[in-house]
Amino acid sequence: MRPEILAGPVVLRKYEPGFIPLLFEAARASCSPLFTRYARWCHPDYAVADSEQFIAQCERDWQDGTAFNFALLDARTSELCGGIGLNQPNRVHGFYNLGYWVRPSRQGQGLASQATRQLALAAFADLAELNRLEILVVPDNLASQRTALAAGATREGLLRQRLLVGIDLQDAILFSLIRADIA
Repeated sequence: MRPEILAGPVVLRKYEPGFIPLLFEAARASCSPLFTRYARWCHPDYAVADSEQFIAQCERDWQDGTAFNFALLDARTSELCGGIGLNQPNRVHGFYNLGYWVRPSRQGQGLASQATRQLALAAFADLAELNRLEILVVPDNLASQRTALAAGATREGLLRQRLLVGIDLQDAILFSLIRADIA
C-alpha cells in the first residue's frame, strides 16, 4: 500500500514517529463527550505514550498487512485533522474494514468523505486481492453515515450487536465500497 495519498484539501500520510506530538494534540483537542462517545480510544487521560504506542502498532500492522493507517493532514498547514485506515482484513473473501475520524474543529468540511474515496481508489489499485471495503457505523452516528454515503458507499443493512464500542456491543449499519463503485 502506498504511504501517501492526495485527497483534495488533505493528504493521507502513513503514521510515522514524527506525528506523535500532532496525534497527541489532536486527541486532546478532540476529547469531548460527543466525540468520545464514538471514539473510545480518545479519553480524558490520553497521554503522549498512547500516541507513541498507537504509531508503533501502526508500523507493525503495516509491515504484516493487517492494517494501513494514515494521518489525515491539512494539505496547506500540515495540521493533523484526523485519521483514516484499513484494518481487520479478511483474506479469504478479500475485504478490509475502513474507519475514519475527524477532530471536532474540522468536522463538517467533507474531509472524511474525500479521504475515504481517495483511500478506496488507492486500495483497489494497490491491493490486488481486495474485493470490498466495509464501513461499520453505529445507528445514531448520523455524521459518519453521511460521510460513507458522500464517499459513494452503499448502505447494505443493519447488523445486530456487531460492533464493540468500549465494553458495549452495539448494532451497526454496514456500508460497502466495491471496485465498481470507484471505477
